[in-house]
Amino acid sequence: MELDNKVCVITGGASGIGAATCRAFAAKGARVVVTDINMEGARQVAEEIGGLAIACDVSVEAEVNNLVAESEKQLGPIDLFFNNAAVATGGNPLNTPIDVWQDQWNTNVMAHVYAVRAVLPGMLARGQGYLLHTASMAGILTSQGNLTYATTKHAVVGLAEWLSITYHDEGIRVSLLAPLGVRITICGICCRTYQGTRGRSRHGCLGCPVRIISYPD
Repeated sequence: MELDNKVCVITGGASGIGAATCRAFAAKGARVVVTDINMEGARQVAEEIGGLAIACDVSVEAEVNNLVAESEKQLGPIDLFFNNAAVATGGNPLNTPIDVWQDQWNTNVMAHVYAVRAVLPGMLARGQGYLLHTASMAGILTSQGNLTYATTKHAVVGLAEWLSITYHDEGIRVSLLAPLGVRITICGICCRTYQGTRGRSRHGCLGCPVRIISYPD
């Protein structure tokens, strides 16, 4: 998709991959909606790129619906929706509380479903649209010491594959981003959580880069 003048909504846009994508899309001429539960951070990124900041807890369907409605009210129909926001706390099948499983399922999986339900009907009516999903290599391989995250990211991979196959002939394009290791807040938490466990190697936690080439601004 050519991004010039396209309306793009990016969740988790206040930091990390989301913020970097906001900047990159804006540089290509997109009209970007920066959304995050961290409104202060979202506003900072939006001001930097000339975008629109909207607060949203993507784990709540009503808030996702409001995000879509407000974005379209101010900028017009959404051309691309980037489901990027996620949480990770580490976990295993024996000791991780069920409410932690549910929280991660709501944010890491159902948020994608809520967004699809909100934007896909309009995209189908127009005969075009783009759905972009951040999963992880944890959803293709796995993530030591982080069962909850790996499980939810496998679900995102399955969702994106299904959407791509089902709606391709109706003009809908679907892409999946599956990073191996990115130095963001989530990764830092996991590194500290699993220090000294089987989830680490002599280079750091499994899934983190062996050597840092550079840091984002």
